[in-house]
Amino acid sequence: MTHFIQLKIIACFVAAFFSIIPVAYGDDLLGPPKRPHLVVDMQSGEVLSHQLAFARWAPASLTKMMTAYTVFKTLGGLQSIAMNSPVRISEAAISQPPSKMGFSVGTVLTIETALKIIMVKSANDIAVALAEATSGSEEQFVSLMNSHARRLGMIDSHFSNPHGLHDSQQYTTARDMALLTMQLTNEFPQYANYFDIPAIRVGRRRLRNHNALLRLFDGTNGMKTGYVCASGFNVAVRTKSKNRTLVAIVFGEKSGLRRNIRAARLLLDGFNKKQEGVVKFKEFRDETFNSRQPYDITKDICPRKYAAEGKPKLRPPDAPSPQDFDGIDTQIIVPEGGFPVASLDWDIPPSPTKRPAVKDGVIVVNIKPKIPAVVEQPVEPKPVTKDQQLTLKQLSKKYLIPVGKLRADVLLNLGGGIGPNPHGLKHTEGNIYKAPIPVPIKRPALDLESSKE
Repeated sequence: MTHFIQLKIIACFVAAFFSIIPVAYGDDLLGPPKRPHLVVDMQSGEVLSHQLAFARWAPASLTKMMTAYTVFKTLGGLQSIAMNSPVRISEAAISQPPSKMGFSVGTVLTIETALKIIMVKSANDIAVALAEATSGSEEQFVSLMNSHARRLGMIDSHFSNPHGLHDSQQYTTARDMALLTMQLTNEFPQYANYFDIPAIRVGRRRLRNHNALLRLFDGTNGMKTGYVCASGFNVAVRTKSKNRTLVAIVFGEKSGLRRNIRAARLLLDGFNKKQEGVVKFKEFRDETFNSRQPYDITKDICPRKYAAEGKPKLRPPDAPSPQDFDGIDTQIIVPEGGFPVASLDWDIPPSPTKRPAVKDGVIVVNIKPKIPAVVEQPVEPKPVTKDQQLTLKQLSKKYLIPVGKLRADVLLNLGGGIGPNPHGLKHTEGNIYKAPIPVPIKRPALDLESSKE
């Protein structure tokens, strides 16, 4: 038996052990949700369920939905760019952290291939290369992303890059992501098949879609997942069943499995009409979360990383030192011969903290002050639902409905790019770039109620 097989067997035992651990009460999965979610019925336009839908949150790779939207708009607005236009991998693209494809600098693929890769593999290097190819530079492309977001009415979203790697100035809300999901569906139905690809094949590599709900929840036909430590596991999902299409947004789960179960549970409740329309999505507003800092749950999701990055390496120069505080020990002078023998009914004196010191023939003992015992008040047990007594494996069987038949894997070929694309080629070759679309440097004051396409 090889070393690799032994490690694989050990990993299986570990996974089986953790799968039987019950879900603790109060978990975000089934208890009162503490992190954002939103469910919208696209036919009726009603919000069926929501929690913290206006809280600013790191979008992670859900950002690539706005990247795709910006590319689609660019394709419709520029005759010089088409789906078969080339995307060339630049040094800036290849320098991006994973997840990435890792193609060498100079590799050429088409815009269509690049879009399929970022939707399935969520490759950060391809997202940057796509931005450069369609807008000339990553900065120009991000400016377009924010312009489109404001025009659509994503009033509490801001993007700093086209891939979703964490940036404190990049945030969105569950409400804004639901709006973007519905806009992609309604405005670009011709590109709907980009969001439900189960897997792609590039050479000998088979890359499966990170959105497992395409395989594990029947009727799902989009959209995107995302994960960074600051956001937890996010998903925007679109599912059709019984002539109804629901959009569900889930932010901040602790694992991909928990994220999938929570999204599936919300969708099932919506399809089974356990959720009643709360308000029309167009009228869904909440000003209480405006101008707040984005949430950062790194401490919960990546505790080791938080411990490493959260503690200062050097002591601040203005930090107080122990000498700045008076001692809290009580000075007791012990008479010669000691204290009289205490009755067993009395409290026993505390033990000395250090060896007694003798000063001028008098024994001085430092002792800890006595702390009165804390009487704990009885806490009434909270009710536990049947679901909260189930393991994650049992919850998966209950809420996840595997798909009987998936789309075939999409085979991608590198190269191509026969269409004209002067912007990306000029940029990657280092020539002077002229922006194809005038984009304001400063944020314009838009009237979102009266602004038109």
